[in-house]
Order: sequence, then C-alpha cells, then structure tokens
Amino acid sequence: MLNDLPSIYEHSLFALTELTSATHQRLFTFMRMLSALIVMNVLDGLFTLFWISTNRATEANPLMSATLDIHPVLFICVKLALVNLGAIILMRYWEKAFAVLSLAIACCFYSIVLSYHCTMLVALGFLPVL
Repeated sequence: MLNDLPSIYEHSLFALTELTSATHQRLFTFMRMLSALIVMNVLDGLFTLFWISTNRATEANPLMSATLDIHPVLFICVKLALVNLGAIILMRYWEKAFAVLSLAIACCFYSIVLSYHCTMLVALGFLPVL
C-alpha cells in the first residue's frame, strides 16, 4: 500500500530521472546566477535606502516608492518578496531557454545598477578612488 504512493522527489522542484554531468553543471550554474541575483537585489535595496536617506535620490518605481513612503522595512520586504517570487518561478523552469535568458538579463541589469551605485559612492566621496 505505501509503495504505491509517489515519492516526494517525483513532485519536487528539480524532479529529474537522472542528472547527467552536463545537466548537473547547468543546474549548478543556474543556481549560482540565481543566488547572485538575490544578493544583488539586497544590495540594490540597501543602496537605495542609503541614497534616499541622504536625500540624494528618489525611488523611480511607483510601487516601491509607495512602500517606501509607508516604511523602509516594508520597502525591503516587498523588494525581496517580489524578486524571490520571480526566482522561484525561474527555478521551476530552469531547463527552459527563456528562464536562462531572463535570469541572464536580470543579472546584467542588476550589475549595471550596482555599478552605478558604486560609481556614485566614489563620485560623492563615500569610497576612495584606488
């Protein structure tokens, strides 16, 4: 009777019959990029709070601006929740080219945004020029 029940792994996020070496490498790379995206999102949120608290910037996104007007912690929570929700969706379809392309574009976008944050830190004298 119990043997007729499906295994928990048959319905898991990464349900695969067998991971080949190439598939394992693709999954590992995908997960590293996803982790980088989440870290870059956190850094972007913290930099945004810093720039807004020093009156050097405003939030351009109307949804995030509304949450920031309520409370900075709510801003960070909503920002993390939205990106993590997107990450969960991407993880579900990690083998699809569209998910990989979407993740690569998001990582490139956040890299540009963080480069801008760091450039502004140097330009305003918060970080020394090497």
